[in-house]
Amino acid sequence: MPAEEQEQHEEKKDWIPARVVLGVLLFFISAASYMHGSNMAVIIVNIVVPPETSIFGDPQCKTGNDTPEATTEPPNISTRYPWSQVLQSVMLGIYYLGYSITHVPGGLLAEKFGARGVVFWTSIVSAVCTALTPVCADGHYSLVIINRFIVGLCGGVVYPAMHAAIARWVPLNEKSKFVWCTIGGTFGTMVTFPLCGLIMSEWGWQAAFYITAAIMFVIAIIWFFLMHNTPQQHPRITARELKYIEESLGYKISTTKVSKFPAKKVLTSRHVIALVTLHIGDVWGLFFPATYGPKFLKEALGFDLYATGGLAALPYLARLLFGIVFSEVTDAMRARKIMSTTYLRKLMAIFSHLVSALFLFLMAVMGCNPYYSIICLTLSLGFNGASVGSCLANPHDLAPNFAGTIFGIQNAVGSLFSAFSGFIAGAITKDKSGLAEWQLIWDIGGGVYVFTALVYFIWGTGERQPWNDASDFPDQNNASENATEMKVENERDYAENEDIKQR
Repeated sequence: MPAEEQEQHEEKKDWIPARVVLGVLLFFISAASYMHGSNMAVIIVNIVVPPETSIFGDPQCKTGNDTPEATTEPPNISTRYPWSQVLQSVMLGIYYLGYSITHVPGGLLAEKFGARGVVFWTSIVSAVCTALTPVCADGHYSLVIINRFIVGLCGGVVYPAMHAAIARWVPLNEKSKFVWCTIGGTFGTMVTFPLCGLIMSEWGWQAAFYITAAIMFVIAIIWFFLMHNTPQQHPRITARELKYIEESLGYKISTTKVSKFPAKKVLTSRHVIALVTLHIGDVWGLFFPATYGPKFLKEALGFDLYATGGLAALPYLARLLFGIVFSEVTDAMRARKIMSTTYLRKLMAIFSHLVSALFLFLMAVMGCNPYYSIICLTLSLGFNGASVGSCLANPHDLAPNFAGTIFGIQNAVGSLFSAFSGFIAGAITKDKSGLAEWQLIWDIGGGVYVFTALVYFIWGTGERQPWNDASDFPDQNNASENATEMKVENERDYAENEDIKQR
C-alpha cells in the first residue's frame, strides 16, 4: 500500500482510539460488577417479612409532616421470608467477605493471563448466581448466603484485573482518567437503586435479580469480543497510537514473561502499608452508604424508598461527576509538574478522605430531615471521587508491573473491613434502628476516614519503588542500569520537593 494511502487508512482507524474503547469497557464492566454487589441492599427490603412490632425509626422522626413514613409497598407483593436483622446483615456483609478473598489472586491471574478472560469468566459465573438467588431463597437462607459469597468471589477479581489492564495500556499522564473509568461501579450502584425499585413495583423482587443478571451477561459478552490484554495484541490499533502508548508509558512492562511478585518487599513496605490503610478508609466510606443507605432512609428516617429512588441514587451521581473533575485536575497538575507526585497524592487524599469525613460527621447531627441527610451523603461520596487521584492511582506510582496485584491487596483488606462494618451496623441496630444508632454508625465512618488519611500523610509516597523492576532484569548489568535510572528519577522528585518547599 502506498505511503499516502497507508496514512489515510491509519487516520480512519484512529477515529476511535483503542484506548477510548478500553475506557468504555472498564466503565461498564465495573458498573455491572457493582450492580451485583449492591442490588441485594435495595431488594432485601422487600424480601423480608416486616416485624409485627416495629423496631424501625425514631419516635421524634415520626412527628410532623416533613418526613413521609415508609408505608408504600410495591403493588406486586412476592413471597417474603422471616429473616432477622442479624441474618440480613450477614447476607449483606458476606458479599464483601467473598469479594476480599479473590483480590490478590485476581491481580496475579490478570498479570499472568491477561484481564480479558479473567474478567469474562468470573462475570458469567456472577450472572448465573445472581439469576439463581430467588431459587436459593425458596430453598433455605443458607443457600442465599453461599450464593452471595460466590458473587462476592467473582466481583473481587474484576477491579485488580482492570488495574492490571490499565498498567499495560495507559500512559502516565492519562492514569487518573482511566482510573476514573473503574469507578463506573458508582454508576452501577446509582442505577441499581431506582432500577430495582421500578422492577419490584411492576414484577416483584425476583425479577430484579433476573434483570440485573441479564445486564451483566450482555456486558460480559461485549467485553470478551472488544477487550484485548495489551496494545500489541489489539488487531485494529493504529501504529501511531501503539507508538504513543509504548513511548508514553514511562516504564517497562513485562510482556514476554510473568514477573515474579516480590511479596516480601511489598508486604513489608511502609509505603504500601500506608496505601492499604488509606484505601481502607476509601472503601469503608464508599461501600457502607451503598449497602446501608437504603436501610437508613427507610428504617431510621421512615423515608419512602419507592418515592425517592432517584434521591437515594444522587450521592453516586455526585461521585461520578466529582471524579471527572478530580481526574482532570490530577492529570493536568501532573503533566505540568506543579508539584511532585507524592504531594499530589496527599493533596487529593485531603479531599477524598478529610472532606468526606466532615460530611459524615454532619450526617450524625442532621436530625430527622431526610433531605439534609441526602445532601450530606451526596457531598461525602462526591468528594470521595477524589480517590481517583489518591489511593486508586497510587499503585501505578509505586509499581506499575504489579499494579493489579497491589490494588488487589489494598482492596482485599479494605473489603474485609467493609464486611466488618456491616456486622458492626447489624449489632448496633439489632434491637433498634433509630436515629441515635445511626448517628453512632456515621461517626465511626468519619473517624475511619480521618485515621486512615493521617497514616498516609506520614508514610505515603508517589515514588516508584526499586522492587518494581528487579524481577524483570535478571541480568546484573540491566539491573544496575535500572537501579541507576531509579536513583536519578527519585533524586529529581526530591529536587522538585525541595523547590516546592522554597516557593
